Amino acid sequence: MGGSKCSSWLLFHDKVIRARQFTGTRARFCRATSGWSAPPIEGVLEQAGLLPIREYISRRQNTAIEYIATRPIYETALAARRRSAARHLGASDGGIRSTTATTTN
Repeated sequence: MGGSKCSSWLLFHDKVIRARQFTGTRARFCRATSGWSAPPIEGVLEQAGLLPIREYISRRQNTAIEYIATRPIYETALAARRRSAARHLGASDGGIRSTTATTTN
């Protein structure tokens, strides 16, 4: 996972734990079956007033996209990339350049 996704997941996980505590719907261990049981997370999130993680990640991505698209740095980066590509193409002559300067002895 990337850095922002990882931090989003950890923050969401913390919210889920707090939502379960808030609503009193924690997972419970059953000794008879040696298994865990918990109410569906969707219901817990709804009771706590939270949305599914995909919604929070989508909102974060949209905010980042809007920020990038509306800042002049995006156009600056594109122009720099084009200039860089043009320089590399100009230097592709193997280092041999024709000169018009005359040498004097």
